[in-house]
Amino acid sequence: IERVVNTANPTIVIILDEMNGLGGLNDKIINTKTTKKKINNFIKKFNFTHYPNAYTIYSRSSDSIPSYLNFHYEYNIEKLEKFRKPHNNSFAFYEKVLSNKLFDLYNPKKVYVKQTFGLDFCAYENFQECKTTNPFSRKNKYINNFKLNNYDKIFSKFSYQTSIFATLLTRTLRQFDLIKIIEPRIIGKTTIEQNLDNLFIQAKSKKFSLIFAHLLAPHKPFVWDLNGCGYKYYENQNFISDKKLQEYHNVEIQCLIYFLDKFFTKLNENKIINHYDIVIASDHGARNLNFDTNKKDWHSVIYLERKKNNNFKEHLDAKSSQLLFYNFFNENKINDIDSKIYDHKNSKYIFKSNIF
Repeated sequence: IERVVNTANPTIVIILDEMNGLGGLNDKIINTKTTKKKINNFIKKFNFTHYPNAYTIYSRSSDSIPSYLNFHYEYNIEKLEKFRKPHNNSFAFYEKVLSNKLFDLYNPKKVYVKQTFGLDFCAYENFQECKTTNPFSRKNKYINNFKLNNYDKIFSKFSYQTSIFATLLTRTLRQFDLIKIIEPRIIGKTTIEQNLDNLFIQAKSKKFSLIFAHLLAPHKPFVWDLNGCGYKYYENQNFISDKKLQEYHNVEIQCLIYFLDKFFTKLNENKIINHYDIVIASDHGARNLNFDTNKKDWHSVIYLERKKNNNFKEHLDAKSSQLLFYNFFNENKINDIDSKIYDHKNSKYIFKSNIF
């Protein structure tokens, strides 16, 4: 089958799972000011264009990421459902991507994918190389203070049973930090340095025109220690107050920025950062705020873009991250539309103009 050959610039796309935009950070939380400062310093240091008022149309990864990949910038659930479907009989993946216009911009021999379990981007076979972070791989290299033993592996396999006893036992042992359950969210965060190092190797090689990565960070649960960003312990968000939940999530964001800073510093020091156009976007925000009093900020996401030799810019207009992503890759720009976005409280989609 003849495919579309790349006419786009070499590009790195990083999707951060459950990453808040600035609007999604509560100023009443003790460490929010520091968190915002670290985000802004990172943005300015590497000369990104920042959209602090960006918001997401969709509230689930299985909706928001396929909408990015297909330049789908308005609410249309019937059209969206053509982009992905359930990954039946799969232990690791719940949905698979069926359509991917972003990948189609590039020669498939020059597309590199780094993914985690959950949403399978590599079901759409327009790529040269696809690496999936396997929680049980012996090749995983972990951040400081995270080690697995045979008991962790035994109880992790036991936890995948659906019995009530297995669920209660493993959750109890995990809550008291007696065992670690090996699952994609924990491993995604404890292998963050390894995954970014892998992306650096691919970027430095300049073999690929598109490097696409989905990182399960700073997605809950909370595991990072702010002092050095090593592993602290598993903190179940279901047993802490809303205030603590937001405080701990701020710590996760600060640590993610720390790891991203190291990655982009290496790109810069090796004089390859300007070889690529770059997009960093969240699938959706952390959704930690009270929806009734924060309807707008509940949808807040991070959206950063960088063209070659870019200088820092900030655009304050409120646009969906899906529309911004479309405009980044397409010559025919669209200024704005009154799209629908998800009303979490009533479990339905309503027009943006009814919230913003």
